[in-house]
Amino acid sequence: MSLPFAPLPLHYVAIAKLLLEHAAEDIPHSSRIRALLKDLREARQSKVQAGLEMINPAHLEMTNISSMEICELRPLFATALAQLHAVQKTEAASMQLMSAPQASESNAQDNDDIAIRRA
Repeated sequence: MSLPFAPLPLHYVAIAKLLLEHAAEDIPHSSRIRALLKDLREARQSKVQAGLEMINPAHLEMTNISSMEICELRPLFATALAQLHAVQKTEAASMQLMSAPQASESNAQDNDDIAIRRA
């Protein structure tokens, strides 16, 4: 089980980007801050990927993720959920097929009984 994400403001990436684009000269050590933000983003992305390896159809928990991280995950989840639904439909169809031969055998026996009774 992976450790939970450290709490950060929801829009920290967008806020940092705006501040560093428009007021970098007013921020001491802005280049160091950019590097630390990049390191933070990479560390959180690797934690997200590690969390995705533990995904299951019943439960997924990722607390304290930012809006940017949610936006990055949205396409992946849409695809994953579509594939999960397809697998579930396939399983349901195969379960129906497995139970269908039993029903058709039963119907065949009923038809034989009817044929015997008519003879």
